[in-house]
Amino acid sequence: WDQYSQEETKETITELENCLTEMNDCQKIQRKLDSLEIPEGSEAFKNRITDLENKLQDSKNLYDRLKLEKESYTCPCCSAKLKLQDSTLVEVQLEKSVQKGDNIEDVKEQIKSLRNSLESEKARLTDIIMLEKKHKELETRKKDILKNYENLPNIEEVKEDLEYMREYLLENK
Repeated sequence: WDQYSQEETKETITELENCLTEMNDCQKIQRKLDSLEIPEGSEAFKNRITDLENKLQDSKNLYDRLKLEKESYTCPCCSAKLKLQDSTLVEVQLEKSVQKGDNIEDVKEQIKSLRNSLESEKARLTDIIMLEKKHKELETRKKDILKNYENLPNIEEVKEDLEYMREYLLENK
């Protein structure tokens, strides 16, 4: 036992094995980080979802107005708009914002399309949030490992040192 005692040698081997394991873990984590493809941030998706929800609400409102207009009748005497409700004619106020070109069937299709788009965007947002969370967890794990080292050890040098210490232990038994 010229350079190191048996106990020091065993401790050093254990430390080098731990270091090698941690550096390999760091490399695996980095490969996972590199392979994570995170599209644009979740904020952009949240904004698109908000826009889609607003468009959907506008389309639903237009549908309701078109439906009311379709279900209403014009009094031949006073031109009042009337609707049959519980077997009684009641006067309704129609908003002027309904365009003559608006078609109730087209609006129905638009609502269906907007709902599908909205559900799709919400699913993508969930996926992105999960990817961002996974990315953050991996980054944290990597930082937790690296904080144990002042300077990042070179894996090849650690392997060489470990091999040397193992040989030294065997030679001096």
